[in-house]
Parts: sequence; C-alpha cells; structure tokens
Amino acid sequence: MFFQYDHLSWSITGPDRTVIGDPGSEGVFIVDGISAYYTNHLNTSFIDVENDSADRIEFGHVQDSSGWMAGFIMGTNQQSLSAPGARVIPSDPYNLLSGWVDANNDGYDDDLDGDNILGADGEDQGTPDGMGGFIAPFDGIPDRPAATDNDDLVRYLPVFTEFEARYNVEMQGFELMAMRRFQTADNSHFEFFYGARLLDIEDTFQFSGSGGVLDATNVSTSVRNQMVGGQVGGRWTAARGCFKLNVEGRFFAATNFQHAQQDGYTASNFTAGANLPAALTPSSFNNSVRRQEFSPMGEWRVDTVYLINQYVGFRLGYTGMAIGGYSYAAPKVNYEIPSFGMSDNGSDETVFVNAFTFGLEINR
Repeated sequence: MFFQYDHLSWSITGPDRTVIGDPGSEGVFIVDGISAYYTNHLNTSFIDVENDSADRIEFGHVQDSSGWMAGFIMGTNQQSLSAPGARVIPSDPYNLLSGWVDANNDGYDDDLDGDNILGADGEDQGTPDGMGGFIAPFDGIPDRPAATDNDDLVRYLPVFTEFEARYNVEMQGFELMAMRRFQTADNSHFEFFYGARLLDIEDTFQFSGSGGVLDATNVSTSVRNQMVGGQVGGRWTAARGCFKLNVEGRFFAATNFQHAQQDGYTASNFTAGANLPAALTPSSFNNSVRRQEFSPMGEWRVDTVYLINQYVGFRLGYTGMAIGGYSYAAPKVNYEIPSFGMSDNGSDETVFVNAFTFGLEINR
C-alpha cells in the first residue's frame, strides 16, 4: 500500500478581458441637466493569474509489479473587485431607463424639444386670458391633453454608489486507474497507468451594485465544467541516496458537460417618482444553458523527494495542466435589462493551471 499527500499553491488563467456593461449602449445621457457622452469604465481585467490553495491525495496498492491507484483533488481560487461610483450601462431594448425631466419641480414634465407638449402631461397653449382663451407667453402648464411627446424623454445614467465583482473557481476531481510497474535499473523504475477520471470545475462571475436608478442589483453567472473520460499516464522514478526524482505525465480525453446558470435581480429598491425612469420596475430572472465540448487535458508533474527513512519522504515539486474545451462565466454575461441573459462567448477555451506543491509520501 502507498499514500501520497500534496498541498498546492495553484493558479488558473483567466478569461479574455471584457467590459462590465454593454459597449453598444454607451452614448449621450443627461445628468443634472447637462448632456454628455458616457461610457462603461469597468472591465474584467481584475481576473488575473493569482495563487490560491488546493489539496491532492493519492493512494493505491502494488503487488508483483501490478496494482491500482486512486486520487482526489480539490481547491478554490477567488478574486474580487470593489469600485465606488461605477458606471455599468446595460442594453435597454425596452427603454426602461428612459423618463421625463421636471427640472424646476413644478410637477409637470419639461418641454425639452420646444414644441409646447410637456412630455406625458399635455399641451401648453399659453397663458389663460380669463375669457376661455390663451395669450402669450407660454406658462409651462398643460392646458389640454395631448399625445405623449417621446422627444422629451431622456436616458438616465445608471451609476452604482458601491459596486463589487467576484470571480471564483472551485475544482474537484477523482481518478481511478490500474497500474503496471517496470524496473528499469537498480535505482529506477517506470509505472504505466490507465483508467478513468472525473474533473469538475465550476467557474463563477458575480456582481452586485447599490445606489442609483438600478439600486440593489445582483447578477450571478456560473458554468460547471464536468469533464468525464479515460486517462493514460506514466511515471519515471530514480533514487540516489536519500533523494528521489519523479517525472510524470498524464493525458485525459474527456467530454465536457457544460451547464451554465444565471440568476439575479435588478433595481430591487426602485420606486417610481419625478426625475426617474418612467417604466422601470424591480425584476428577477433565471437563465440556463447546456452544451457539450470535447475537452482534452495534458498534465505534467515533476517533484523531488527527501527520504526520512525507507518508507517516508517529504515532497517538493511542480504540477501543470493544459485543459481544452473549457467554459468561462464572465464573457457569457449579456448586460441587458431587465433579464440579462447569456451568450456562447468563452465556451471553448484553453486554460492553464500551474501549481507549486509540497507534501508527504508513505511507501511510494
């Protein structure tokens, strides 16, 4: 019987940088009566290659040069962004961010295009003459109903007083393989193994914002990459004195069953009133998409072992993985109110995992 434990300081490559917001909806907004061009000013560049913790356990049994081995791996990688005064401009196909302006607080919509139609409040015919008619000048008070003047609408700029974004990767896996051991020299041997592997990596991008017209908005998008398939590999070990060198490689041919899930809510604290969007209401949503990808993975490991005695040794090494057919969560977000949504972006990517390892082995 043998047992092996490694603690990993690991990182995973992040997705391509994307804008947090809809670039196509950037444009002219009126803020405090001033018209200006505004853009989204946050992106996902905060998702970088940063190290976090993971653990790996392997154990098995060898007798007469043949046997079996099993292994578990589990770890998390978390990153976050906090930004005050964040502009996140969504696509607005239903004009939910549009409304009328009452800059002088007289209780009537302002006539921004100068046609004497006061937004949704009616037509200003002038100043009453006391005899049922009207004379100049116009007094800014609606005198009779009129069709709503959409030319008086303005777009309200969504700005969050406080904004937080979080990126999280959770990895766990299991493998079970048969193995054969071949003696290559007095102080070295080679192991060949084959079997099955499951690798489950959940990629999550979540953001929340408070303040502004979209106050109390929260959107969470996650993709679960469930990779299942066959695996082959080999390991060469050479010993000299109290030291051992292990060089190992594995190839994992898997089908990736991707399950993308998105849920959240927008403008939960919104209450209609003057100088606010006219049609916006609090909304919640839930979206789900499934797809499959071929997901090949190569893994390579190099480590040095210092043997305390014949059976126990301390390990120090490096592990790398290249995984194809991977799906990220962050590029999938469609920034569209009221129900957001997901695209196919980032569904077939190659990611790299790098880890420095240290641990313990018994009778390996």
